[in-house]
Formats: sequence, structure tokens, C-alpha cells
Amino acid sequence: PARPTEFPNLACKSSCPLLRGLGNDSVGAAEAAARGDIEVAKLLYQHALSLQAFSTAANYWSCRSADDTLAVQLDVEQAAEKLVESTEVLVDSGVFPPAYLLQAEANLREKRTVRINAELDAHDARFSLGQSLGRAPEAIANTPTPADHFPALTDSLSPFDDQTRSALIVRALHHRYDYLAIKQSLVPLNILIRQAELNLKPEVNLAAIAGYKGLNEGRSLTSPLGKRLTGLNAEVGISVAWPFKNTYQRGLLRTRRANQNQVEAEAIQLAQSVAREVLLAIEQLRLRADTVRSAEETVHIAKRAVAAQYEQLKTGDGTILDVISLENLSAASRIRYINAHASYAISIAQVRYALGAIFTDTESGMTLSDLTVAPAL
Repeated sequence: PARPTEFPNLACKSSCPLLRGLGNDSVGAAEAAARGDIEVAKLLYQHALSLQAFSTAANYWSCRSADDTLAVQLDVEQAAEKLVESTEVLVDSGVFPPAYLLQAEANLREKRTVRINAELDAHDARFSLGQSLGRAPEAIANTPTPADHFPALTDSLSPFDDQTRSALIVRALHHRYDYLAIKQSLVPLNILIRQAELNLKPEVNLAAIAGYKGLNEGRSLTSPLGKRLTGLNAEVGISVAWPFKNTYQRGLLRTRRANQNQVEAEAIQLAQSVAREVLLAIEQLRLRADTVRSAEETVHIAKRAVAAQYEQLKTGDGTILDVISLENLSAASRIRYINAHASYAISIAQVRYALGAIFTDTESGMTLSDLTVAPAL
């Protein structure tokens, strides 16, 4: 008899879950959830950029404040040195008692110590700025000095009413990338919950098989005709699987619903945190500007007081301690003015960050006005 000749058997099988959304919500849930996770990742990336921009702006103005404070301490130290020199001449000539010279020298040592600490703070602020700017490790030491002056003061802001505050909070919730990300994260969770709910149902699958039978039993004339012929074939059937307890899917559904509840609670907490940040930022912007104006007036008054005290010292109506005390007051007022102006500059960036308005145009990137000009409130 002739040796049988074999041909490949080809078959294609398709199955459709009838009770589980025809497969779209069950089989494709993982892929759909992954697409949602990508959108969440994009929003979190945008939020990280905004946070880094705000941190860089804060470090920039802190560095400027530290440099200006160091300049004030250098001036104070030089004034203390001149005071020692002039007091030494007057003590040698018998105009002042020797105790005055000791007081002047002690004041000089104190001012020098403060200047050294201010210099260290300036270096720290400069290196922090270089790190925020993303400079290479070997280039952080050469971070350039801040060249921009503190932003000019805006007109005095009156306290906002409740309606305006609520509108600003809603505005922030529509633009804050971190809040948008946590709301977007509910989308893939809902998809996975839908999948777990469908998988609790009985599995009723409509199966269809189509193929080509390619086996020839040989050339024997006595073989049945159906076995010697080849060709297309098809089968249609229904399979049923009905797990009675299905504890795994029930536990999975509870876990995913718990994750959804947790994210919803976190979204509420984040919304409250955003509201607090917005309210605090706009109040800081208003009050910091008033602080700068008050500190500037104090600087002018302290300068006049020091000049008047020097005139009294020349006439013998004042003492070295009076001069030292007023010079300390003048130096402290100058430093408070610098710190107040830096805090005002930082509050501008903080308002924009709280409102989600640092990047007004994502295509062109961040501009200088995003960090130096207060947004319209």
C-alpha cells in the first residue's frame, strides 16, 4: 500500500464572552487602564515642572537677599572699624575715657562675627540656586550672582471678599496639574472596577472554529471517501463556566473599590490643601507688600536717627553705646527691608504656583513675568 502523505492542519479559533461585555470591558481593561495611567503621568510631570520652577524662583530671591544682607553687614563692619579709629584718636587726646574704646572694639568684633555668618549664608544660598538651576556638579561653585532686582511693588490690595476667594479656588482646581492628575487617576480605576464586576458573572463563551483539514490517508481505494478528501471545516459552540463562590474575583473587586475610595478621599484632601494654599498666597501677597513699605520707611528713619546721634556724640551729649545701639537698629532695619522684599518676590511666584499659573503657555515655556509679575486676581 502507498505510504500516507500528511499535510498541515490549519485552524482558527475565536471566543466571545457573551455576559462580560463581549470582551471590550473585560479583556481590554488592562490596556485601557494603562492608557489612563499615561495621562496621569503626563499631568504629574507638568506639576513637577511647576514645582521646580517655583522652587528655583524662591532660591533665586533667597540668594539675592543673602547677597544684599552680606553687603549690609560689610557696610556695618566698615562703619564699626571707622568708629574704632575715631574713638582711639579721641581717647588718646583725652576727650573720651578709655572705656569708650573697649566698647567700640567689642562692637567691631561682634560685627565681624555677624559678617562671617552672613558670608556663609550667601555661599549656601548661591549653591542652592545652582542646584535648582540644574547646573553640573563641577559648575555649582560658579553659579552667577542674581542680576535682577526685586520686583516693584504693586498697588495696595484690599482684602478679597468670599465670592472672589471662591472663584480663585475654583480657578486653581481647574489648572493645578496635581489635582487634575489625581482626578484623572480615577479613570483607570473605574475601568478596572468594571472589569472585576464583569468577571463575577458566569462565563458564557460563544466559540467558533474554522479550519482546513489537510490529511490524506493515501491512495487506497478502500479508504472511506470522507477521509481521503480534504477541505474547509467549521464548528460553532457555547461553553459555560459558573464558579459558585469565585472568592478571588470578589476579593479583587473589593480591593479595587477600596483603592477608588482612597483616591477619592485623597482628591478631597488635595482640593482642601489647594484652597488653603490659594487663600494663604493671596493674603501673603497683600501683606508682604505692606511690610515692604513699612520696612522702607523704617530704614529712612533709622538713618536720620544715626546721623543725629553722631552729632550729639560730637558735642558730648551722647555716648558710644548710644551710637552703637542706633547703628544696630539701622542695620537691622535694612536687613528686615531686604528680607521683606525677598518675601514679597517669593509670594508672587507662590501665588502663581497656587493658582496653577506659572506656565501660562506650555508651548513657549516659562517667561520672566511668570515669576516676577503677580497674576490678575
